[in-house]
Amino acid sequence: MYPVLASLPAGLRYDQKVSLLDKLVHEVGGAAGVEGFDSLRYTLADAIGDFDSPAVRKVLQYRAAHGTPEAKAGAVASLVARGDETGLVLLMEDRATLSASAGWNRIVDGLSFSFRNTDAESTGLLVRIASDSTASDDLRRAGIRSLRAVHTKETIPFLASLLDNDDASLRMEAVFGLSAFANGCPAQTPQNVASMEYLQFRNPSPYRTDLTRRHFAFGRGSEIDEARLVSFWKSWWTSHRSDFDARM
Repeated sequence: MYPVLASLPAGLRYDQKVSLLDKLVHEVGGAAGVEGFDSLRYTLADAIGDFDSPAVRKVLQYRAAHGTPEAKAGAVASLVARGDETGLVLLMEDRATLSASAGWNRIVDGLSFSFRNTDAESTGLLVRIASDSTASDDLRRAGIRSLRAVHTKETIPFLASLLDNDDASLRMEAVFGLSAFANGCPAQTPQNVASMEYLQFRNPSPYRTDLTRRHFAFGRGSEIDEARLVSFWKSWWTSHRSDFDARM
């Protein structure tokens, strides 16, 4: 009944396998109501791995909406890791159930290290997660890490608000996000962390100066150094805030 299922041999190139997966998704989609339909969807989702396409995401979205708690957590984690804002919506809608699942750490890690969608809706959802006082600490911090990793102007007002946070580690997350943005660093992704390219001032930036270069920071330091950095970026934000307000 599912001839394409047998067409996924090992060793296929990415584009070949995604094409076959797309065909399989449509084939499965036409089997609604057939015995074994749901279990086949889940088997397909397990086989997808890291491959991505619109059809693949539909399978994950189905699993996230209709699966068992564990299946849902796995699907949400996969959507978040792909930068799919549907994953954030589902995460916010069913946070209590997901946080009790074995897949919770995958969701949090995907948000921290892989979610790099920079559209306005995704940024807004991330700000809601990062500023939600009822959310768990690990989830809020994951949202903050995602926001400070993309270096877009839309994230700057929220990051600047963290410069007055009581938590020194969050103040330094803000320093990294602001200094990376001002100096033109590329978005931090799993691919460019190993090469340290995410710390290079490669992108053009009207805000890059000798002072912003000297006050670039991406890790924790001494209390004196951290205080100096926070003070500089507070001053920088005060000087440029009206410019950002005009852009928003």
